[in-house]
Amino acid sequence: MAASILREEFRLKHFRLNHHNDRAFYCGQWKLPHIVFVLARVLLAGYSVYAMIHLVVNHYENGNKGALMRFFTVWSYILLMIHLVYAALLSIVFFRPGRQGIQGDDSEKQAGVPMTNRNAISTISNGGKDGHTAENGHNGGVVIGDGSKKKSPTPGEHEIVFGNDTSLSTAWYFKLSWVLSNFITCAAPVVTIIFFVAIYPKQNKNESSVGLQDLNVHALNFVFVVVDHLISARPVRLLHAYLPIIYGLVYIIFSVIYWSTDHKNHVVYEILDWNKPGIAFAVTVGLAVVAIPLLQFAFFGLYRLKLYICKKVHGYDLD
Repeated sequence: MAASILREEFRLKHFRLNHHNDRAFYCGQWKLPHIVFVLARVLLAGYSVYAMIHLVVNHYENGNKGALMRFFTVWSYILLMIHLVYAALLSIVFFRPGRQGIQGDDSEKQAGVPMTNRNAISTISNGGKDGHTAENGHNGGVVIGDGSKKKSPTPGEHEIVFGNDTSLSTAWYFKLSWVLSNFITCAAPVVTIIFFVAIYPKQNKNESSVGLQDLNVHALNFVFVVVDHLISARPVRLLHAYLPIIYGLVYIIFSVIYWSTDHKNHVVYEILDWNKPGIAFAVTVGLAVVAIPLLQFAFFGLYRLKLYICKKVHGYDLD
């Protein structure tokens, strides 16, 4: 079973940002009142905004002269805040009383999903010859021009039929949410692990406790990402590991440019000290080739575990 799941996961279609059910981006995974899911997302978003304000105020009140935006931690927390706020807004915009999780309510199962162009019908002329049409079947299926029948998408699915080929199309506002999630899913644990393993022990030798600011941006950031994945129905794809890798490389390029303006005072992190290019390059390669793929695989495993539990507990398959 695991082999078939991985074989399916590495198909080229999963490289793209398309998913068969738009509700995955604004509904909860579990069969709970939608208002509970919305409140959870609003709380996460609200606290992230508070933590960001606290970080900025503390930075300048303490007389720090260095640019706050030089830190990967700050980049990542801003992305986390944007992701959580945007995800909360999607859940509010698509709020529907009576909905319970991604399955929706009884009326939704018949009416479909707002702002989704479902069951699109297309005609392919094939150069003016042998055209194929797709139209709705009487039993909820789709009848293809050659007489075959295809199962209709389930509620929330966004399907476009071209002759005998079916492709998925996800709206840009859901894709944006998915991209933000992919960025922060791997960035948050990287921030947490590097801080508590490589930075905090050297900076706080005489302190046994973690301050509120460090707790917010170096610990709760990771907790919020895990909680967001646990309650959300948003899918995780192994092939989307390229997104956090791109995000990390953008920061690496920034760190090189920033360091080039002052080789002494513009070293942001000791492990990314470009005065020691061998170590900095090794860290970069290690993160891109080993750490990020492993983290993506871990969150993919969590996603598959959620699907398994959901099928066992609620009786429906969201795969």
